Amino acid sequence: MPARRQREGGGAGLQAALRDLRRGVLRPLYLLHGPDAFLRDRFVRAIRKAALAGGSADFNHDVFDWGQSQPADVVAAAQTLPFMAPRRLVEVRGFNPKRGRGEEGGEGRGREDALLPLLERPPDTAVLLFVADDADLRLGVFRRMREAGLALAMETPPEPELPEWARLQAEELGITLTLDGSFLLVQMVESSLARLRGEIEKLAAYAGPGGEAGEEEVREVVGRSRVEAIYKLGDTLAAGDTAGALAMLRRLSETESPHAILGMLRSQVRRWVSAKAAALRGKPPQEVASILKIPAFAAGRLLQEVRGTNARFLRGLYGKLLEADRRLKRAGDDRNRREALELLILEMGHDPEGFARGKRTAARGPGGR
Repeated sequence: MPARRQREGGGAGLQAALRDLRRGVLRPLYLLHGPDAFLRDRFVRAIRKAALAGGSADFNHDVFDWGQSQPADVVAAAQTLPFMAPRRLVEVRGFNPKRGRGEEGGEGRGREDALLPLLERPPDTAVLLFVADDADLRLGVFRRMREAGLALAMETPPEPELPEWARLQAEELGITLTLDGSFLLVQMVESSLARLRGEIEKLAAYAGPGGEAGEEEVREVVGRSRVEAIYKLGDTLAAGDTAGALAMLRRLSETESPHAILGMLRSQVRRWVSAKAAALRGKPPQEVASILKIPAFAAGRLLQEVRGTNARFLRGLYGKLLEADRRLKRAGDDRNRREALELLILEMGHDPEGFARGKRTAARGPGGR
């Protein structure tokens, strides 16, 4: 009987799928599709480890390239009994019905149709793994795969779900990452699963097996790297310290690409706008933390940063970011790209309705309308 279908994609669904695999709970079929190569490789390794546990991979692991293989060979491998093991793994890479052999003529049309009986009733002694760069889930064969097992979109989880993802990765590495520590880590590191994993591995080495990493450990370990400067840039801007922000930008430019810096600023602006909207509605820090899915200390800091700013100024920053992005794309060299970012910092710091105003009016309370 097919297992109950799980919500496809999304950070929560990916986390649940990884936890199941770690416990040895397997689905008869997996479809991995999407652009995130790091995430895809993580899942492929996890599925291999769970499916081939208790047996020899040499005799129970078949790998096919869809563009170079016959569907009948995939079916035959799936129906072959495992050798001295509970199951075998049949892995099909590059699965794309539109790219099969004979695509230009009638011979290649519907090659995937030969798989349909297998998808209708996957054998109990095999796990089927299909990996696709892209998948139109409205297509019949992909729809059958979802019904037979589990389809997972290999896409970076949305930012609010990244802290829980980081905690799961820490758990896999044998340490506990506290909730506040995970939120701080996500704020300090760009929204990249590969970069997050790298920093968590440093934390695991620092904390040791069975150890715990909180805010202090994150600041100590991750703060030593270049992302500490990225984390501080937003706070420096919010403090109205334009000169300090420009100096920090120059240091950042030595190690970070202009587009990475602009991406960090874009994320920070989104948080400022959300915090200001909540403040104007009179939301307390605890409620703001719940809305933004961040810890209370982070919500309190954001509310303090936007306390005296004008809401129109914060919304207008999106236009400034867009113009800065255009300048970066038109810039012919690194010097011009850096100047485009410096101009953005100057515009943010010198706007009379912006953070400079906030410094003058902070003593008057959270108005700043």
